[in-house]
Amino acid sequence: MNVSFRVLLSSVFLLTVLIGHSQVVINEFMASNSSVIDDPEFFDSGDWVELYNTSGTTADMGGYFLTDNLNDTTQWMIPVGTLIPGNGFLLIWADGNDVGLHANYKLSSAGEEIGLYNVDEELVDSFIYSAQETDISRGRESDGVATWSWYNQPTPGTSNNPAIAYEGVTFFVPYFSTKGGHFESEQSIELTSLGGTIRYTLDGRSPTTNDAIYSGIIDFSDQTFIRARVFVENEIPGPVVTHSYFFDPSIPLRELPYVSLVTDPDFFWDDDVGLYVQSFKPDWEHPVNI
Repeated sequence: MNVSFRVLLSSVFLLTVLIGHSQVVINEFMASNSSVIDDPEFFDSGDWVELYNTSGTTADMGGYFLTDNLNDTTQWMIPVGTLIPGNGFLLIWADGNDVGLHANYKLSSAGEEIGLYNVDEELVDSFIYSAQETDISRGRESDGVATWSWYNQPTPGTSNNPAIAYEGVTFFVPYFSTKGGHFESEQSIELTSLGGTIRYTLDGRSPTTNDAIYSGIIDFSDQTFIRARVFVENEIPGPVVTHSYFFDPSIPLRELPYVSLVTDPDFFWDDDVGLYVQSFKPDWEHPVNI
């Protein structure tokens, strides 16, 4: 092999690597991770940033920088030898541990910046975000595209799914005309909201788009649990609001306080996911309103 041919091969290789680098983007992130994914090294649910290699060739990310402050271009360096395969993903934990693929900072759920810089401190990609909700991620509508969406089913380390992408998050909440508690006579509860459509359940489940739309006063005179949330088209539904209404005359006579636990009955009694009907002690976690 002559010298000129070697130089040509080296130039082609360098060009391939540079193209691969320029096509690595910030693809998804979560600034308030509670239960979506656990870090297998520190056994914690830290914040995370997912990078995606849009090219078909391997990208060597060693010496690149990831930051949560666009004025600090070298805040945390990606370790030497870190590779992203063609059309592959790299998950980086923003948990402050500063070892391996763990950055030396945490993301703020109140809103801040994420920036990716190359070895020459040139900006490769960035995203500025506002306040984030727990266990809801921001990500590109599909891998590498320009449009960003919201996900209540995040996909750290795997492809973003446009079929479950939302255009925003609903912050409207339902207001109850009477709060839960103990009562001696029939109740008539009215639900209101500043926007959107209210759906509700009476069996402990979190409301979905398949549940009843609130259309009028709810009357009852026996123990009742109302769970309601607001839905807006193409947005992640708002938070579930729960109120428990008791009519047992013995309750006020008790010396101890009483507590209401409301959740999907399947989480207690279902043959497959019920906590109380297994032949072993489950280590599962299910959401419960207290």
